[in-house]
Amino acid sequence: MRRALLDVAEEHGIGYGADTYRRLVQILCSQKGIDVIIEPQCEAQFLGQTLGHHKLKCMLLDNSIICTISALQEGVTSYHIARNQSYLQNTGSEIGIHANFGKETLHIHGIRPPT
Repeated sequence: MRRALLDVAEEHGIGYGADTYRRLVQILCSQKGIDVIIEPQCEAQFLGQTLGHHKLKCMLLDNSIICTISALQEGVTSYHIARNQSYLQNTGSEIGIHANFGKETLHIHGIRPPT
């Protein structure tokens, strides 16, 4: 996955919005045979009752890796990490990755579920 993110940055550079990078990563992953689910759904529950199903603003790769993407930010913030960790908890995934196609460079961070 890290190689795919680096390839997108090398091929297309820095300066586009997050939606563009999400689409580029989706296309590249699909070409490499990586299963991609855009905005997977999770079931919101409270006290054992289902409140509804909600789309997560991420990609689920090979049914095991949560990938979140931001763009034009100075770096990866605690918000990006907490959001990714929340998605890890809601999907039961163990591995997360956040990529920020920043103003000057690409930042990639591996993320684990909260303990």
